[in-house]
Amino acid sequence: MSRLTNTIKDRIITAVLKDKIYPKTEAQRAKAQKIADRTAENHYSADIQEWLKAAPAGGAYQRNTIKLKTEGDGNFAHYMLGDNHSIEFTLSKPMRILASDQYTYTFFPSKRDQGYLRDILKTLNTIEKERDDLLTTIRAALNSCTTLKKLETEYPSLKKYVPENPAAQSTNLPAVTDQKVAEALAA
Repeated sequence: MSRLTNTIKDRIITAVLKDKIYPKTEAQRAKAQKIADRTAENHYSADIQEWLKAAPAGGAYQRNTIKLKTEGDGNFAHYMLGDNHSIEFTLSKPMRILASDQYTYTFFPSKRDQGYLRDILKTLNTIEKERDDLLTTIRAALNSCTTLKKLETEYPSLKKYVPENPAAQSTNLPAVTDQKVAEALAA
């Protein structure tokens, strides 16, 4: 049986995260995306929206992405959705904007949606703790084994996350060719 290399361990961890954590994170991203789309749709009053719709092609600026911000909390951000500083959403349909907003990238959702964003952040923090606990447990199990056979014997629940042909997937190329080694030894 083959060795349980760090590459294989990383692939197992990635497979576990894709199965257990990513779907939950993506569900929260989908909720936040709906809020971003709603924020873009409701940014201007109805009369300004009508004016923007009536503007000829090229007569109004368009924005395809926005960042969300909540009052008092700084930017709405969580590293599970984006980076630690802001989350940029690609809108489902481009937003027509006034010239005065062409350099505005951050928008405030309604008070109700800001509450929803805070709920999303709380849920993401719970998912983050769940992920950290899961990673601690999985890494402890992986680090206690040196071979795939022992891993499958000791932790049969991890068997479905082991790559099908792990030996073929972990090919390490030599850093230098044999010819270079021979030249270095000859010198």
